[in-house]
Amino acid sequence: MLAAYKESSEVTEILKSLLLDLTSRQTALEAEIQEATDNANTAADAAEAATLALVNVGEACDAATQAVLTNDDARGPAKGDSEAAKAAYLLGKVSWTETLKATSKEICIIKQIMI
Repeated sequence: MLAAYKESSEVTEILKSLLLDLTSRQTALEAEIQEATDNANTAADAAEAATLALVNVGEACDAATQAVLTNDDARGPAKGDSEAAKAAYLLGKVSWTETLKATSKEICIIKQIMI
């Protein structure tokens, strides 16, 4: 009987060790999921900000185009404003597209983690 008790106490110690290891892994995974969620939220906020900036630049471009159409006398400076706004719009669009790609990648990674 003494041998059986010793073996069962060893099994108990092994199981306690496994439980402790699994608990620490669970805590680490929960921390990673929280960090990934925070990163996804940050990326979504950045994408929203980029979209708003893109809309503002598009509105500036439209305003500059309207100024060119309505004011023939001021055509030279307005044309420069329009071209600058178009360049800023294209730059913002490229930036937003890159942000969107990164965000999509992070969302995919988060979905894989959650599965």
